[in-house]
Amino acid sequence: FAPLYEAKLTFQYDHRAASFAGVAEEARFRIHAWANETQPAQYADPHFAILPRFWVAESEVACRLKSNVSFLFGFRNAISAVADSRSFVASIFPAVGVGNSLPLIHFEDAAAPIVFLAAFNAFVLDYLLRQKASGGNLNFYIIKQIPLPHRSTFERTYSWISGNQPLKDWLRERVLELTYTAWDLEPFARDCGYAGPPFRWDEERRFLLRAELDAAFFHLYGLSRDDTAYILDTFPIVRRKDLAQHGTYRTKDTILEIYDAMAESTRTGQPYQTRLDPPPADPRVAHPDTRKVRQPTVIQIQEARSSAFMQLLLRQWGKPVDRGALEVGMILMLNDDLRTAIVQQQPMQSGWPTIVQKLDLFLGRMKASEFIQDQDTGTRQLISLGPQAAPLSRFSDKDRQKAEETVRIVSEIGEARVRAQFAQVESHAELELVS
Repeated sequence: FAPLYEAKLTFQYDHRAASFAGVAEEARFRIHAWANETQPAQYADPHFAILPRFWVAESEVACRLKSNVSFLFGFRNAISAVADSRSFVASIFPAVGVGNSLPLIHFEDAAAPIVFLAAFNAFVLDYLLRQKASGGNLNFYIIKQIPLPHRSTFERTYSWISGNQPLKDWLRERVLELTYTAWDLEPFARDCGYAGPPFRWDEERRFLLRAELDAAFFHLYGLSRDDTAYILDTFPIVRRKDLAQHGTYRTKDTILEIYDAMAESTRTGQPYQTRLDPPPADPRVAHPDTRKVRQPTVIQIQEARSSAFMQLLLRQWGKPVDRGALEVGMILMLNDDLRTAIVQQQPMQSGWPTIVQKLDLFLGRMKASEFIQDQDTGTRQLISLGPQAAPLSRFSDKDRQKAEETVRIVSEIGEARVRAQFAQVESHAELELVS
């Protein structure tokens, strides 16, 4: 069984905000049941997972998710400016069951969850949301009215970011450290290009990471310092908690200080220097890696080989390729005997490789990793290389020669002949099965 997540169990950048562990059964299943807030010692444990009050069959979860989905992005749909410090509360959590209090947003672009999580949890969008929302429910028609910067904004470089780094990468480092605090979000970390252990839960670092994200978004929306200060003053619960704990509105003061530093960097052309030491998502602030070194499975080896061959074929073609032609090319690359049989016009002795039989699933994973991208023209599906595709120098001369030969064969012989010969193999197999 898989846990059933509810909105009350999550908070911004936190999929372990509360748990029903320790809540008596008679209280746990009330209409307005409360959950226990996660304690510092629990946050410090990267293996700690929340206890839900409901469970659902894993098969029910699996049949509702796309095959390449390994984590979910959701937001709380209940809002209250009177009771809640924040109205826009978004988080990333494992691929589990989800109740209707936590609507989901699915993304095709691997970078999109990072950008949307940073945007949705920023004070500026929270303020904009409060101008749009009325009542206690945050529905999708309200979300669709929220103005977001164009996606090209996040592809750009800015003078206040060092190393000619695009904004999306600057955001990714901060969102990754804030979000990946437990092993159950390892798939999300992998999609961010990080293969290490979860990051330690450090309240002071988390405060500064969020302050940097907020200051950046105030700049992205073109707001002046006075506008920024005004917006921050419209969050009375955040202010009250800061005054009670620190004696000053620390959140506002810190964001404005970083806002000023970024503005100065923009004026001088000198990159903004983060206050965090070590810098965001540095391996030194992660937990020890307690994973055992595992040998890759046969399936993992096959998939890695198939991934490399597909990227090599697309590089050899040098243009978007029809899915059918790419499928035939993959058959020839994966099986030397089949390739020889087709070239020499001999009968095929075996069926298509497993990876081709599961091509939809495989293409989904390749697309999620940005190794490939596709375009549906209405009559056919065109596949081309994605931004994360391996360079040609990564491949051996032997494999490059094989890819060159394969592209020539597909172009000269065509996929129809391969499919016709394969159909004969299938028919022969069916006759053997009947007999």
